[in-house]
Amino acid sequence: MILNLEALPMKRLPLLCALSALAFASSANAATIVIETLGFNTNGVAFDATNEANASGELLNGAAFPGANVAGMTHDITLTYNNLDLDGDTTANDSVTFTINVTNPGPGLLFNQGLHTNWGTVEGMDVSVSGVSGVTTDGGAPIVFDGFVGAALGAGDGSGTVDRSATINGIPYSLMASGGTGFVFVQDFQDFAPVATLQYRNSGGTQGTLVARNWDLQFSTAIPEPTTLGLLGLGMIGFAARRR
Repeated sequence: MILNLEALPMKRLPLLCALSALAFASSANAATIVIETLGFNTNGVAFDATNEANASGELLNGAAFPGANVAGMTHDITLTYNNLDLDGDTTANDSVTFTINVTNPGPGLLFNQGLHTNWGTVEGMDVSVSGVSGVTTDGGAPIVFDGFVGAALGAGDGSGTVDRSATINGIPYSLMASGGTGFVFVQDFQDFAPVATLQYRNSGGTQGTLVARNWDLQFSTAIPEPTTLGLLGLGMIGFAARRR
């Protein structure tokens, strides 16, 4: 349909400008960031100095991390992650709060190397994210969780030998080490497209304790395009002219 602007009453034009601006406002660029290798032990965020520095308010099942082994079929880990740039202004002043939910089919354990099912495997473990909250500091746009985009699986043993395997969402992980003396720990990391839930299955091998170790989490937000802001301004000018 061709719109004849000359045929429209002048009092309708300001409204048309505003509606056009709002229509264009639905088109936006997504600012995306990945929190890499986020992992936990009995003290909270661990294994990565940057993550430890950026995390705050860490809680395990609603209480402070105890610094000792914690057993249970579920582990809800809540934290605020700071110093992010999710509005595309090159200033790392955004924060997001979220909870990582770990569920096991039976007894689970959080210990100094990560999480497992308390049988030395990760069989049946699921990991997801809930309770995401936060808006960008400058733009006020909501921050959302896109999904996990990577995960590590680890295995350790005091004999110097590791022979373990498992899958995460069907992706095979293999952990092998031999010929060592004393404790040895190896891990395998895989990248993948964003997924809402990590499913640990098909635990195999007999030597070593399997551990759900680190995760990559992708967050994003929509930021208005520069042209959108200009059109929105034109719409407001139209309204102002109409009110005179």
